[in-house]
Amino acid sequence: MKKKRVGTIIHGALGDCYEQILCLMKYKQAHNDISLIAFFAVENRLRAFQHFDLSVFDQVYLAKDISRISVDEFYQFQINDAELLEEIIDKLPPEIQEKFDFKKNILPWDVLKKHNFSTTNPLELKLSDKGKCYYRTALNLNDIDESLFKKKSVLGFYGGIGKKDLLIQGDNFRLK
Repeated sequence: MKKKRVGTIIHGALGDCYEQILCLMKYKQAHNDISLIAFFAVENRLRAFQHFDLSVFDQVYLAKDISRISVDEFYQFQINDAELLEEIIDKLPPEIQEKFDFKKNILPWDVLKKHNFSTTNPLELKLSDKGKCYYRTALNLNDIDESLFKKKSVLGFYGGIGKKDLLIQGDNFRLK
């Protein structure tokens, strides 16, 4: 039986993208019979997130490629976001727009707040091979001593797009 091809557009600020990907990890665990296809709204977000393990996705593209990639339906976060609608969805042909559920505005924090973080079921986005290679460079570029990450109060996101955009990991935000 052919797997259903489910698309999603990863959009917003880095933190928004991070939350969406964590939620999509949960979605894929619950729907392991699908092929999950990510479309990043903008190229710099895709470049930044290539430092992370995106194996939750069966395929990864830029949103500009949606029209040429076969998708059965979309599972979309923040479908009512004005920028997402104006810059991407409204420009799609009607036959693709029909694959979005505009009545269901899925919010990442609604999904994340239901996750039981006290279990041994981790919810974390690991570094890709590219990210592991870049790790030392990022520390050096930002004058960060690795011992900082041994402190329990460290919280961070990894942007990977420029100096002073990042902290790579933190015990308080491993989302376990």
